[in-house]
Amino acid sequence: MSVRVLIGEIIRWLGEQADNIEECCQYPGGFEGWLQCEMIRFLNARDGVAVFYEREAGHVYGNVLKRADFLFHLKNRSYIVELKCQSRQTVGFEHLIMEDIDKLNQAMGEYQNYEGIVLGVFTQGYSNEMDDFVERPPSMTVTGVNRINGNIYLFYMITRSVYIQSLADNADFLN
Repeated sequence: MSVRVLIGEIIRWLGEQADNIEECCQYPGGFEGWLQCEMIRFLNARDGVAVFYEREAGHVYGNVLKRADFLFHLKNRSYIVELKCQSRQTVGFEHLIMEDIDKLNQAMGEYQNYEGIVLGVFTQGYSNEMDDFVERPPSMTVTGVNRINGNIYLFYMITRSVYIQSLADNADFLN
């Protein structure tokens, strides 16, 4: 499976979860942990969507207190995945996304060769902020904002590797 198919599956699934997300984003403490577990349940239940994963991987970054939300291992590529979920109490969602992008650049050892994915699930209130962010992404990335359903949006950013390389040298990047 390509990363493009993976992102498409996640977008479709988020649409099915829109009502749950609308409710959960109002609770204090956020809903990222819940969304992580539900996303893995969904991906494991899909026919033809083979994702081997590790959740809350503590050995990726130099600091054991920093954990990668996921390691996804697809067909012939591996990804460090960072996820941010905006709750009603979240302030500065764009800043939190930037922190996850910076976190990818702290990968150590073999994980420096992994590609990076940052996902941000947010509501209508942040759509303009994230649209502006997509217009000025870090160099050599693929980014997008998709309106999922109602007030739910998904920001995604995919890097060629956590140490960003030129896409011109990697024409099959999204395959």
